[in-house]
Amino acid sequence: MELRVPVATYAPWNLRVGYPAAQNELVDFMGTWIPLPADETQRARTGDPRPSLAALYGGKTDFMARARQAAADLAAEGFLLPDDEALAVSRAAAMWNWVQEHAGGPGR
Repeated sequence: MELRVPVATYAPWNLRVGYPAAQNELVDFMGTWIPLPADETQRARTGDPRPSLAALYGGKTDFMARARQAAADLAAEGFLLPDDEALAVSRAAAMWNWVQEHAGGPGR
């Protein structure tokens, strides 16, 4: 789901910032999650080169339609159990809400 209807950039590495030693080293087995800007105003204000959620999806209604389709596609392709589709869609909604609430977006 996170790759088909992203709300963030995912990286397979994380710097050791805040750790007591070796802050220039990478943390093994711990990735980074960087939320996309909520809207174009935030994107311009922060200089973020990535598209905003508003540019990608327009709003939550379109995002949720795409999330439901992505879950159905993943189940049809055998990557998600059909019984888990609703949970995957619910998690996608929760991630959308979190980014909107914490990234200064216009709301849900």
